[in-house]
Amino acid sequence: MPDGIDVYFDNVGGEILETALSRMKMHGRVACCGVVSTYDTAAQQTHGPRGVPFLFVVKRLTMRGFIVSDFFGRRDEALAQLRSWVEAGRLKVIEDIVEGFDNLPTR
Repeated sequence: MPDGIDVYFDNVGGEILETALSRMKMHGRVACCGVVSTYDTAAQQTHGPRGVPFLFVVKRLTMRGFIVSDFFGRRDEALAQLRSWVEAGRLKVIEDIVEGFDNLPTR
């Protein structure tokens, strides 16, 4: 990222998105698939990223939102591709499995 970010996949929102937007290259693209930072604050009033109009105009950024269900028709294709990447070692699966409800983390 010496010259900035070309493409950013965001599913966090909030301060993380603000930071990424400020570091985007000219004509950068943002794919937005979630706003995890706001899921626990739904009852509170939240504000969007600061400086968005300036960044989008000056840097000519493009942001597009999507939901995975938009692509449900391509699910089998995606799973086959992901499986091949895992088998080839190009994608690493990291899991943290907890057995039983009594062992779930409290926070």
